[in-house]
Amino acid sequence: MKLWTEQLDSEAIADMRRWREQLHRIAELGYGEYRTAAFLAKVLKELAPDGLIEEIAGTGLVALFRGGRPGPCIAVRAELDALPINETTGLPYASGTPGVMHACGHDGHMAMSLGLAAWLAAHKEELAGSVKLIFQPAEEDGGGGAKMVDWGILKDPVVDFIFALHARPEIKAGQIELDDVPNAYADGFDIRIKGASGHGGYPHIGRDAVVMASQLVMNLQQVVSRRSAPVDPVVLSIGRIQAGTARNVIADEAVLGATIRTRCPDVRRRVFADLERISKETAAAFGGTAELQHFEGYPRVVNDPTLLSRVRELASDLLGEDRVLTATEATMGGDDFGFYLEEAGGVPGCSIRLGVESNASLHTGGFDFGHEALASGTLLLINLIGSF
Repeated sequence: MKLWTEQLDSEAIADMRRWREQLHRIAELGYGEYRTAAFLAKVLKELAPDGLIEEIAGTGLVALFRGGRPGPCIAVRAELDALPINETTGLPYASGTPGVMHACGHDGHMAMSLGLAAWLAAHKEELAGSVKLIFQPAEEDGGGGAKMVDWGILKDPVVDFIFALHARPEIKAGQIELDDVPNAYADGFDIRIKGASGHGGYPHIGRDAVVMASQLVMNLQQVVSRRSAPVDPVVLSIGRIQAGTARNVIADEAVLGATIRTRCPDVRRRVFADLERISKETAAAFGGTAELQHFEGYPRVVNDPTLLSRVRELASDLLGEDRVLTATEATMGGDDFGFYLEEAGGVPGCSIRLGVESNASLHTGGFDFGHEALASGTLLLINLIGSF
């Protein structure tokens, strides 16, 4: 298998570092990434792609590079949005947007795609087929991937395969980690509990929604500990409880907001049936009612086995076998990359976890994608595209 191992010189790496730092400074939340999109468009236009479409789903972009020989159309996905987190890195290029930062590596993902674009611009005649570079909005909490697919991003030309890299601080820079199912289903739900208001001094007259909600928080944990097999990962996280208007008034209503994460379709269906049954029966036991509203979230990410094998073989040759890791535990994070894939009606694809030098976890104020992973990640993408 031919390897492009010497195609990123010091200037190309310096460009990616500079792009990433600039993108990190202008961090923006989902569907509001206007400065980010403008920056990307400026850099891409200078590289003269064969096609550039802007303002997809608001701020999304797609750049198309056509090769000099027949071949498949391969897509690479990167995300634009940041998170509502205060940055604590103290870096000279820290976010200039108060309360918003790139805490999930999307700045690095975009910089690598720009580096790939620069390589494609210089090597188009050697390329078989075409490459679509997809820059999507609102991955974190907006399903931007679904909107890109609905717009038709996988068509004209039809995408045959799609890849994505994602920062993984738990492994070292220069390493990658592969998994059959790298991301879980991530769904949301609200439970509205209704009781009856009353005087705080006469609680027996009312039907206390706060008590019902408190009991329900504990009962719902049985969905994980007693209704799910230990080998079927399920994560239930109740992140919000809203109830009451005053200290001395029995609340007549409480609302719980939560997420549920699963990895198996059958488990997912069964868990939601359990949630609804337990909610209604718990409220009824206290003389109240409960209504559950399910917000279908991100589909799981299922890597195509043939592409996964290709990535493993190629990365072993390029990076070294000791740097190609196999996941040893199920992860429960979500990613809307699943919307692009076959199980959701899309195309074969593969999501690859990329080690970075940060010691901080994703979605924390101390995380920074860093610089070390840019070259290895981009070289991996170049070689994957060149292998078809």
